[in-house]
Amino acid sequence: MSEAGYTLAEMLAALTILGLTVAGLTEGTRVIGRLQAKATGAAQAAAADRRAETALDGLMAGQGPFVSDGRGDLRGDTSSFEFGCGAGRCGAAIVKDRGRTWLVVHRGGQRQRTALAAEGATFSYADSEGSASLWPSGSPRPQVLTAVLLRASERGGDRTLAAAHLWIEEPRNCVFDAIAQGCRG
Repeated sequence: MSEAGYTLAEMLAALTILGLTVAGLTEGTRVIGRLQAKATGAAQAAAADRRAETALDGLMAGQGPFVSDGRGDLRGDTSSFEFGCGAGRCGAAIVKDRGRTWLVVHRGGQRQRTALAAEGATFSYADSEGSASLWPSGSPRPQVLTAVLLRASERGGDRTLAAAHLWIEEPRNCVFDAIAQGCRG
């Protein structure tokens, strides 16, 4: 190289390398931005699922037992359920409002709305024979409700958004008879 400076070929090679570097950095930034948007959406959906599960758990805590022969007074379908509680009637419903899907939990006159991230959410009711879209189930034998599930249909199948487990299988004042397999009195 002479003392006069760079040749045109050297200058073009340097600019080409610099251009490729900037283009690679720009594409990398764009990919990271898309991944960040997906991660943020997934985190927001998980937080919405947690809020829905907390609302359902709070509603169902200490309730039951609910038996398919009518004991416990719970009636439900895919869009709502209701039962008698100390505050009158308690329950939950899936409501569409302003382009969003909401879980509305009510205890007596109090209502709590929780936004759901998933569209097409439905309730299902789990017992020892599986889950059904209606409660009481049509089983010929009395079944005890073990959980109320909030589910959403997605491309890969159904996904459980929230599950409120019912741990009470017998009334609080039960004197269990092992032979009769039920409460006495």
